[in-house]
Amino acid sequence: MKLHFKLFLIAFATLISVSCVKNTPFLDAYSVPPVFNQESNDSTALARVIMAHGLANYLSNSVIETIDTAIVDSLWLNRGRQFTSSMVPDFVYDETMLNNMVGRISLASNTGDADSLKGLADSVAILSRFFNVPAANGTAGVRTQNTPVSQKRLFNENGMEMQEVWFNTMLGANFMQNAFGNLAGPGQSVALAWDVAYNYMGFPVNYDPELDYYAGMARRNRPLGIAALFAGVKNLDAGAKIYEEFRRAKAAATAGDARVNAISITTIVGYTEVTLAQSALFALDSVKQIADPVAKLHYLSKAHGLIRALKYRNSGVSPLSVEVYQQVRAIMKENFYTLTQDASYTKISQAASLLFNAYNKQ
Repeated sequence: MKLHFKLFLIAFATLISVSCVKNTPFLDAYSVPPVFNQESNDSTALARVIMAHGLANYLSNSVIETIDTAIVDSLWLNRGRQFTSSMVPDFVYDETMLNNMVGRISLASNTGDADSLKGLADSVAILSRFFNVPAANGTAGVRTQNTPVSQKRLFNENGMEMQEVWFNTMLGANFMQNAFGNLAGPGQSVALAWDVAYNYMGFPVNYDPELDYYAGMARRNRPLGIAALFAGVKNLDAGAKIYEEFRRAKAAATAGDARVNAISITTIVGYTEVTLAQSALFALDSVKQIADPVAKLHYLSKAHGLIRALKYRNSGVSPLSVEVYQQVRAIMKENFYTLTQDASYTKISQAASLLFNAYNKQ
């Protein structure tokens, strides 16, 4: 299925299609910089994004050993100096820097539905006791995916890869929710708010939407979290568009131009949500296109996490209604072995159609 979104943001296209800002009367002239200039040394947002990646890396050990729930607790609460070099290799902040933030910065303190998200992480630790058990319908354990990569994966008794669900849900429950919460209009501390939002989005310093950040050696300064999804939805050109509007919105807010600032915020919110939705649709499509049964479970788990992340969208402007969202969620609560072994993919196609139609409105 080739997805060609007629983005619901199209109504705003003519308002933001020019690269220079047309100032309203009585405003001092201002320009949009070619790169996003960070003016704040605030480390909280980027630290939390890296902490989430670090916890995900620890949870990934569940396929080869029993992992410790106490360490999961410590990483979630950032206490006990538990981050290690193997958890956060080649990130802008290393384990020492994260451990020095003990008591000040944690994932638990600003994640939506924190108890639920912590429960998902704990479920991975509980399932890790079955790392040497072959997974099957009704039996938690590990199976090896062979296509397109060779990798062991841990599933619960219903075929759900809980680690994948946890991390992709965090894209909404922490990263998107907090980024949206800092999209500020003109006012005090506006530069700080935009810097924080930029970091929660996962953009690296001097982001280049044309650069392949994943070629060769891993770059320390690379897209993370939501920004890492942009490479997989190139048809949207979301990375370039959101990056442009971050620069425009911050410049407008600093100059007191509420009109342009508001337009840019709307565009950022819309493209971010559609990035999550289309990433989920691509994952659902992969379930149907790939033959490897383990890969099917993996991609369905990824889609499930991304759909859960959409819970944290801006429901006031989202084209995805609460009713349709709940219908999709209901489908994703069914047994994953049953869903993927249906030759017609009836329920998976239904979930995809509900999402696609919500974002493809005329």
